[in-house]
Amino acid sequence: MACKLTAETVMEAVHKTMEGPFVRGVSDCCTAACQAFGEVWGEDPLGPVEYRTAIGAARFLLPYGGIDGCAKAIAARAGLVLGDAAPGALGVIRHQAAATSDPELSRGWVMGICVDGRTWAIKGEHGFILAEFDLQGWRPKWA
Repeated sequence: MACKLTAETVMEAVHKTMEGPFVRGVSDCCTAACQAFGEVWGEDPLGPVEYRTAIGAARFLLPYGGIDGCAKAIAARAGLVLGDAAPGALGVIRHQAAATSDPELSRGWVMGICVDGRTWAIKGEHGFILAEFDLQGWRPKWA
């Protein structure tokens, strides 16, 4: 059974999870996108993480080879499927304004949540950033 999410529903989740400052391991590009996903689909595919520093985040990402590999692992572990971008999908985005105090850590790659099929929300330094990208994203199998 397919579930149609609206941009308004996704934006409610974005406001709830991505407003406020960038805090590693609490509200960063990976955790905030997964928390917003959890708000709209009912389950955060990442869950709690242990890191709180740039070094801790780098250690968290190292086994995956970076954010892209981490996102693929999160999606696989949660049983998500890759498909066309649609409201509520998780994706990996390259964005020059990606919030990080260590540009070498993310190299501009961040996780985000799709708002309307083309607009994506990503965690910013003091809230969220909306940007347009033509990407695919991961969604629950049943959606």
